[in-house]
Amino acid sequence: MVDRSSPFAEPVNDSRAGITVSAAPRGSLWQVACWPETFTSVEAALTAACGCEPPPPGHMVRTADGRLLVRVEPLKWWIMGPDGAECPLMPGADQGAWLDMSHDQAALTVEGADAAELLKRLVSIDLREGRFPNLSFTTTEMHHMITRVLRDDADGPRYQIMVMRSYADFLHEAVEHHLAQFGMPA
Repeated sequence: MVDRSSPFAEPVNDSRAGITVSAAPRGSLWQVACWPETFTSVEAALTAACGCEPPPPGHMVRTADGRLLVRVEPLKWWIMGPDGAECPLMPGADQGAWLDMSHDQAALTVEGADAAELLKRLVSIDLREGRFPNLSFTTTEMHHMITRVLRDDADGPRYQIMVMRSYADFLHEAVEHHLAQFGMPA
């Protein structure tokens, strides 16, 4: 059974000069992978199932129904959607594999004019617009944790930082520590 409770011990909601940090909404997270020899057929099936062309590695696209389709590795995609959403493509064993990872990740949303300024203190990636534009994705490390960073701008710069669920509180602590450098709470 998937654990839908918050992975964070304490509520996450803080706002400081130009930055807001909150727990990202829990939702569904599906991983679809293919074998090297089935890449073309699985990618075509993913196109049909999601109603859009799959993105190249390091990028995301919005599907026809509003989900995010993320290319996380050369032969692997993540499909992120609302809580309880089904995986749109479940390849057979001869084509690849699919996995429900909805319980696996903890995520914080960091948004606002200074969001990249905060994150550059935590991750070793270039977050400038020309290098990490809207709908970009990468895997990096933060304090020895495998960390995924997604950029999905809405009304300004917005990033989602994802780590394994067991590291949720450490992620929250690290972000709060660096957020304190941005002044008094709003």
